[in-house]
Amino acid sequence: MSKTPRSSVNTIIRKIGPSSTLELRRAILRPHLEINDCRQEGDSDPTTQHLGAYIGNDLVGVASVYSAAVPTLPEVDGWRLRGMAVGEAARNRNIGEELLLTAIQYAREQGGTVFWCYSRVSAIGFYEKYGFTGSGEVFDFPNVGPVKFMSLNIVTP
Repeated sequence: MSKTPRSSVNTIIRKIGPSSTLELRRAILRPHLEINDCRQEGDSDPTTQHLGAYIGNDLVGVASVYSAAVPTLPEVDGWRLRGMAVGEAARNRNIGEELLLTAIQYAREQGGTVFWCYSRVSAIGFYEKYGFTGSGEVFDFPNVGPVKFMSLNIVTP
């Protein structure tokens, strides 16, 4: 599956450092935590890619992509999306789509075959729109809430 982002604003997606993701991760995904508690295992791994969405000089969205075994298919080359967040003032402008598609492309370029995440229940429809399928039951993820495992085959035919 290949989609081209349809941004309605002049957004630039670029690589950022892991510490640049923390404020949006905290503000949008985990406001109940201290900023340093929003660091994730693997943030500093050399294969991890952190993406920032900018409108002008403003960082309005973030996403991180990690090399990570797929829980249901440990034998495949899995890549995991974590910490994707778009600031409230920048929503409904296809920025999440741009971040997601850029993250998928990065994983594909690294030889990944399955791209996966734990989607918050409220975001399942977003991922389904891009071809992700869910499996298993919804469960409570610590410090996040109810989530569902979602995955996408990213092997280019």
